[in-house]
Amino acid sequence: TRRFADGRCPTVQLPTTISLNGLRRVMKRLWRQSVHEIAAGIVVEHAATLVRSADGKVRLDYAVAGIANAVTPVYTVGADETCIGTYHTHPYAEGLTEMAFSDTDIASVIEFEEWISLVQSGDDVFALIRTTKTVDSVVPSVLEADFDQFLNVALRAGSSERAALWTANMGVCRRYGLAFYAGQVDRNLEVIFKL
Repeated sequence: TRRFADGRCPTVQLPTTISLNGLRRVMKRLWRQSVHEIAAGIVVEHAATLVRSADGKVRLDYAVAGIANAVTPVYTVGADETCIGTYHTHPYAEGLTEMAFSDTDIASVIEFEEWISLVQSGDDVFALIRTTKTVDSVVPSVLEADFDQFLNVALRAGSSERAALWTANMGVCRRYGLAFYAGQVDRNLEVIFKL
């Protein structure tokens, strides 16, 4: 975490992989809670806060439940803790998985100055990391318009919803200076895009 001065990682110091050690058990539990009523067509997004304690250890804590397509994580942590980011789930009632970040998710990473943001969709996990090239602030409606443009161009070109979402994530990360990682909950995440 020394790489993250002021919540931003210099691009040259971005890790090639991100380990989920110490986080997986909570992530798996929150994913199961998100889809435990999927047979009835009910899903609920869950979130938790990535907390660094005074001894430097990172954990997921302050878990909360939201609604089918939204959840608001907790950003206020204990006095001897640092909020370094958030985790949330992306369940879909129709069973879609491998779904990366939404435009709202990405805007939140910038606006709330998260060092790292994780989203889980099935066994797939995606991460955004703020870098020294990340913009200082964003107008959410402008980011949404950029995101939609990337998404719609990909959909019109015949991409699946998953692939179009991936394309929109890459385009917005490039435009706003974020690094993007992907992998699975039982493995390390690999860097997919960095400036």
